[in-house]
Amino acid sequence: MPSKNKLILALLSLALAVIAIICAATAFFYPLAAKISADEARQIAIEHIGGDRANPPEIKLANWRRVWSVEVFQNGFIHEVRVSTHTGDIIE
Repeated sequence: MPSKNKLILALLSLALAVIAIICAATAFFYPLAAKISADEARQIAIEHIGGDRANPPEIKLANWRRVWSVEVFQNGFIHEVRVSTHTGDIIE
């Protein structure tokens, strides 16, 4: 029979493996649930700022909501615009 410490270590290792699998699956499927595409979010952000170009958007969490984070370039400045992945509204 394994010692108590080995059993605890095995259970902790199993828990960490499960957490890692959940995180990997979430990271893979996270962008797939967006109703607004990355291209749409990019265009919305460019029009909102009036910039000329933008980096590719990334999905992030803002106030417990999924948003596209878009860096828009305008007159030598970088503006971060957050666009709702669900509605396309400007969050920040």
